[in-house]
Amino acid sequence: GDGGGGGAVSAAAYAAALGLDSSAAAEGSKKKSKKKKRPASSQSKSSSKQTSRKKARSKSPQPPGQPKYPVTPKIHEDIIRPEPESDPETALDVKKSGSVGHGKASVPAARSGKAVTVHWDPNSPEGKRVGFSIRIFDQDDEEWREGRVLRYDPGSCKHKIQYADNDECRWLRLKHEIIQCGGDFVWALVKGFAWWPAQVLICEPATETTRKEGYVYVKFFGAEQVAMVKNSPDNIRPFRNGEIDSVIAKNKKKRNPKAIKEAKLEQEKTLEVRNEAIRFYARKAFDFANNDAGNFLGKRIQFYNSFINYPAGDTVIGTVKQYSSTQKKWLILYDTSTLVKHKIDPACWFNFVQKECHYKIVDKAKGPKKDPSDDELAPYMFGSTIGDGRNGPRDEPIKKSCSSCSQPLVGSLTELTCSRCSHTFHSACCDPPLSLKAVENILNMEEPWICSKCTPCAGCNDFDIVFGTKRYPAPPTLFTKDGGSSIQLCSRCIPLYESDQYCPNCCHCWDDFKYQKVQRVLRWQRKLKEDANEENTKNQAKKRKRGGEEGEDDPMGDDEEDAHLDDVAAVCHVDNEETVAYGMVADPSWYHPDSSVWGFNEGSMLICDSCNLWVHAGCAGLTKEEYEKTNRGEHPIYSKEFLCRKCCVVRCQSLIAALNKEDQLGLFAVPVTEQMAPTYHDVIKNPIDLQTMLQRANKGEYHNYAWIRELFELMVTNALVFNRPNSAFWKEAKRYHEACMSKVFSEIGMGKAAPAGKHADALREAFEKAKRWREAEKERVQKDDTAEKKDLVAGAEVAAVKLGPLVTPEDVPSCVPFVNVRLKAVDAFFSSWMDCCFCCGSSGASDTMLFCVDCGEAYHSFCANAPIFSMSASAAASWRCPNCKVCEITGDVPEDETMLLFCEMCDRACTLTELDPPL
Repeated sequence: GDGGGGGAVSAAAYAAALGLDSSAAAEGSKKKSKKKKRPASSQSKSSSKQTSRKKARSKSPQPPGQPKYPVTPKIHEDIIRPEPESDPETALDVKKSGSVGHGKASVPAARSGKAVTVHWDPNSPEGKRVGFSIRIFDQDDEEWREGRVLRYDPGSCKHKIQYADNDECRWLRLKHEIIQCGGDFVWALVKGFAWWPAQVLICEPATETTRKEGYVYVKFFGAEQVAMVKNSPDNIRPFRNGEIDSVIAKNKKKRNPKAIKEAKLEQEKTLEVRNEAIRFYARKAFDFANNDAGNFLGKRIQFYNSFINYPAGDTVIGTVKQYSSTQKKWLILYDTSTLVKHKIDPACWFNFVQKECHYKIVDKAKGPKKDPSDDELAPYMFGSTIGDGRNGPRDEPIKKSCSSCSQPLVGSLTELTCSRCSHTFHSACCDPPLSLKAVENILNMEEPWICSKCTPCAGCNDFDIVFGTKRYPAPPTLFTKDGGSSIQLCSRCIPLYESDQYCPNCCHCWDDFKYQKVQRVLRWQRKLKEDANEENTKNQAKKRKRGGEEGEDDPMGDDEEDAHLDDVAAVCHVDNEETVAYGMVADPSWYHPDSSVWGFNEGSMLICDSCNLWVHAGCAGLTKEEYEKTNRGEHPIYSKEFLCRKCCVVRCQSLIAALNKEDQLGLFAVPVTEQMAPTYHDVIKNPIDLQTMLQRANKGEYHNYAWIRELFELMVTNALVFNRPNSAFWKEAKRYHEACMSKVFSEIGMGKAAPAGKHADALREAFEKAKRWREAEKERVQKDDTAEKKDLVAGAEVAAVKLGPLVTPEDVPSCVPFVNVRLKAVDAFFSSWMDCCFCCGSSGASDTMLFCVDCGEAYHSFCANAPIFSMSASAAASWRCPNCKVCEITGDVPEDETMLLFCEMCDRACTLTELDPPL
């Protein structure tokens, strides 16, 4: 159903809807399951997916009268009470295990409702709301409720709100609510008043009342008033915990100390709640990391190390700080006694669980560590600052030390600082450890260095603060803009990629289980809302019948803060499925199961007919109308064959190679330049060639190979328009078009799904024009024993003229020696468009060429021994070659050509006897 409903249909019901036998339908479903290559964990949802996705074509022939795509039976979405949603905080609880590497993620683990890692990005638009006050409009009671944002869960896209009236805490999807959320703390100036402390309000959905270009919507402290203030340095200044800068000090009006105190308290409360949330996520991240490390984090271990005091070795004691799942080693911080005795590095990666190490836990407390210290939580603390500095001075780091081993930094070149989270690392403490050469290369790079925990995952665009993103080899079907051989994935997305649950166009993962679960909740909430509205309508009808609604007051009041509710109803009742233009950068929120933007979640996907991977319709550039036509089998392109972006690039490359193979003379191989055809670009305004098409295809600019046929038709049309009908090049272009249409774009060729493009009519018109020209030429010239010419107007009513035999003109031998140059067919084609020297046959040194005013032949000045650098423009334009030299005085050639004298400045010739005085 629309939106990817939660209904399902059996094979028997599906066969009954189509009028087929249930056994045949079961056999067909097996074939389609092999075709689709869906992961085993999601096969149970395939039937519901088929209701909103492109069907896999059967290899067996269709019965007569049956459509190529079966008509999908109408499936009514079952609206039932969904299972209670799990608390996002309890979902982060770790199931304790003493085995190393137990925290490895898997698809079943993710579907159980339990998180496999901690995603937390304090700088995301949703993460920035944590800690700030918020006003939520209760549409049932029609009143505003004050509260504060305590947490944000990226997995469910919910915020934890604590209401101020009764301290109730609820998890809400704020994108479905009418809210006014606090933002930056500022000084605001309104004409006629002093600088006043205020807070920017972020209103969603935004309306004309709360959104204006160049202005911000602010709430003033101590006044309970709101206003639109121009967002400029003269009207808005950063608050910075009440700091007075030079611009504010110029205003001599007295500022309100009560309002300033209230703003400071609100800022401190915001910072306190935000840091509490940061510490909460850091504690959960520590539990996940400790579970994966075998509960060794923070423990003091005694073990034998053979690399110390080599070759004898020694027993040492150290504290476990980190665990690397890739290296299968722990980061050990040695005790002071060990460092004094052996003078080694304070920390190193080591696998102490080997048999020869004989490790022993020194600490008396058993089980995982319950109360980690600040140093142990430091690697997982992200977002200790708020905003961009307007909200107050930035917090200083817990300690200027290495984030992994907690040891002080010494300021050497072996240290790296993340440009995003400001965490600092020793090169030896990185995972994996970096050599001095690698650190030097990183420091010399123009781009700032970012640690793995601050690198977004390509599969979900979130940050994994527990394990960081890992380098994963890019699948061959994945389209990447940079063409890299690997991508960065978090621990939750790696099993999804291993199960082929990713879109090859955008790299984003998809999960049917999560999508169907959220859709069931949303359908149930819509049903409850519709029932409430229906009940409210009935009650109002009863009141009107009794006449009891007269004289009632408006429950909303006339406060200024409620001004933006005047037009918010129109915004809230827009279509729930917005569309975006193709080519726009997708926002991460578009992929959420409850997104209102159509085409980027599991409810609108198609299967690639080449690699059998599921693709978001929005990532493929399809509109909702095109998507529905494809499902019904009515789309002229995608109903025949749909390809993902990578497979489309490969197909386009193959098509261009096939087109290039049919180009026997290389007419369409490369762009036409002015040297080849000086007037080409005056006639052809939209040139195209196979080389340009291949370059665009390699960049992935064609999102379906129908563009190849369209450009192919344009390329042939250009050749037919530029060249004279029935000429050699015109006939070659016609032959090329017929060959490609029969071999490449036929029903059994690679381009079978490419329909005729917008240039097909111009191409057909060019052929018809040539046909009319040939018919007119036949009418004008009639072959007979005598060459009888016909006038286009008079027709055959003209006198026949008998012509004599053809006479071959006398060709005087050249007095200039020349060279016969033999070329290949392709080289001869290009040379025919170039000016070549009559003497040497070369087209080089074109700036030294002279052209004979009589015969038009080209000569190098050094081949003709002409003084080109001393010749004027008029002398060069009227220059004659040695074969055409005449006396410039008489215009004749003397019988004795040795009587001609050549000027050393302009190369003109004169007869000796005609000079004055004569020589």
